[in-house]
Order: sequence, then C-alpha cells, then structure tokens
Amino acid sequence: MFNALLQLAASSYDYSYSTYNTTSAADAGAFAGLMAMFAGIWFIWLAIIIVTLIGMWKVFTKAGKPGWHSIIPFLNMYDMMEIAGYNGLLFLVALIPGVGALAYSIITALGIAKKFGQSTVFGVLTIFFSPIMYCILGFGKATYIGKAGEGGDNPFASKPAAN
Repeated sequence: MFNALLQLAASSYDYSYSTYNTTSAADAGAFAGLMAMFAGIWFIWLAIIIVTLIGMWKVFTKAGKPGWHSIIPFLNMYDMMEIAGYNGLLFLVALIPGVGALAYSIITALGIAKKFGQSTVFGVLTIFFSPIMYCILGFGKATYIGKAGEGGDNPFASKPAAN
C-alpha cells in the first residue's frame, strides 16, 4: 500500500488541454518524499496511541474499572479522575479553553501516581511520558491503593455524606 501511494505521488499527469505543464520530476519527487514523511509520522503516532491505550487498559483493570472504559472518550476522563481519587465530574476542567487540558493532565497524573503508591516525580514524568508510565503502572508491580472516588486528603475528592 505504501509503494502504491509513493507511485501515485510520484506520477506526473499530462493535461492535454493545457500547453503549459508546471509539474516537473523534481516537484513530483519532493511531493513523494513529503508524503513518505507524513506516512512515517502517522505510523509512529498510531504506535504511541496504541501503546498508551494498552497501558491505560491495564491501569483501569488494576483500579477495578472495566478496561474497555479506557477507549471511550469522556468516559475514560471521568474514570481517570475517579481512579486518581477525585470526583469524576472534575474532568470537566479539561473543557476549559486555555489551561483546562493542562490542569486536567497535572491533576490526574499526580493523583494516579499517588493512588498507585508512586512518588510525585513519577506523576510529573507521567505528564510528559504517558505511554511509558502507564505501561509501567499497568504491567509493573504497583497496586492500586484505595477505592475509586476516595480522595483522602484531597480537597476535590468526593466524600460520603455525613449523617
């Protein structure tokens, strides 16, 4: 399939209705090179996404959540907040334009690291290297501490109503 795309990109068309042909072999070669570069980037990006989903699936199952929740948008964000020990609806922070996604990433990464008994440094590394760190949590010896939705000293945690 990749060779077919390269051949298609490198082919030069002759439009018989026009006497001025602007397509040269150098232009076609440059276009083919550009397409090859984009295809390579796309395959790398796809591999990163797959590794992240596999790691998140394992993290979800260790935390007592169904693994398939990790592949559903918004549901995975809700469950990540609960796994981190916060109220699940706090994922709505990610919808705030500007700093929302960054705040969500920081909150969940640090909370999940804490709930799996890891250090703050591990949580910070999770912000920047999510695929690797989720695989370490999911496939490593780390165990989930606590129940989803219990925050301990967390000010945003959902707490049971006092009677």
